[in-house]
Amino acid sequence: TGLWVFGNISLPYGFPTNGGYGEAVGSYIINYADGTVQKVPLRNGYEITTALTIYGPSRIIPVAANTKNVLNFHYDKDSEAYIISALKIMTDNKEIKSITLSVDNKKYAVLLYGITAIL
Repeated sequence: TGLWVFGNISLPYGFPTNGGYGEAVGSYIINYADGTVQKVPLRNGYEITTALTIYGPSRIIPVAANTKNVLNFHYDKDSEAYIISALKIMTDNKEIKSITLSVDNKKYAVLLYGITAIL
């Protein structure tokens, strides 16, 4: 069992244009009904990238090592183009009470769009 978490991007700060590869960003904290806790680290370039697919005059494809890009969208192809990625988190086969996104590095504005269960 597990979760798909959609987002895992930061606007505008993030890999590959800003921050160090592997720099700590924060974590997802999964609280189970039995009181146990699972902490999933969020690191720049591993689980987090910039949302932007335009950097100066260049087009880029931000890809984190542990996520998959699942959506590209744009308002204007020349100035506003973005990605959303999905992170698969394997969980214990227990009831989940809550999930918290904790951002510890204030340089990052992490965007979270949705969570769905893998049964």
